[in-house]
Amino acid sequence: MDKRRESSKREAGFTLIEALIAVLVLTILMVGVFSAINKAQGSYRVENQRVDLTQQQRAFLDQFARDLHQAGFPPPIIQGLPPAPGGFNGIVAFPAATDLTMQGDVDGTGVAQTIEYVYNPPNAPACNCLQRIVNGVPSTAVDNVVPPNPQEIFTAYDITGTPVPPGGLNLSNIRSVRITFTVQTSSPEVNNAPIQTTMTGMARLPNNN
Repeated sequence: MDKRRESSKREAGFTLIEALIAVLVLTILMVGVFSAINKAQGSYRVENQRVDLTQQQRAFLDQFARDLHQAGFPPPIIQGLPPAPGGFNGIVAFPAATDLTMQGDVDGTGVAQTIEYVYNPPNAPACNCLQRIVNGVPSTAVDNVVPPNPQEIFTAYDITGTPVPPGGLNLSNIRSVRITFTVQTSSPEVNNAPIQTTMTGMARLPNNN
C-alpha cells in the first residue's frame, strides 16, 4: 500500500499553482525580450533618420563651399563691366544673416551666374527650407530647417577674422563665410519630439580684388 502511494507521488505532474507561476515567469521574460527588441528597432530607425538628415546637410554644405570657391570669377573687367567700387570678391548681396547672394562661374562655362542662398520661413510660399537659387531658378533645397532665430545661418568674416555684419556694406571686405543650420524630421520620433541635427561649414573666397 505504501509503495503504491510513493509511486503515485513520483508520477504526479505540476500542480495548478506551479503551472500558473511558470506561465507568469515566462510572460515576464517574453515582455522583457519584446521590449528590448522594440527599443532596438526604435534606435535603429532613429539613427537611420539621423544619418539621412546629416547626409542631406553635408551635400548642401559641400555645394555651398564649391559655389563660394568659384565666386568672383570671372571678375567684372573680364565681363566688360566696370570694376566694382572697393574691389570685387564675388559677394553681391548680404542683406540679412539668412540671405547671401554671390556671382561666379559655377558650371565651368566661363559665364558668371548669380547664386542666392536664402532661408524661407514657415509662412513663406516655399516654406521652412534653405534654398539655392541659380539665376532666379530654384535649384536645390534643404527642407524642415529649424527657424534660425536667434541663430544666424550665414556669418561673414574679413581677412582678420572679424565678423562683417549683414546689411550690404563692406561686401568687398568679406573673405570667408560660415554657414550653420539645423534640420529636423517632419514627425516626432524621440520623446514625442522630432530628431534634430545641426551642422556647420566654412568656406573661403578667392581673392579677386
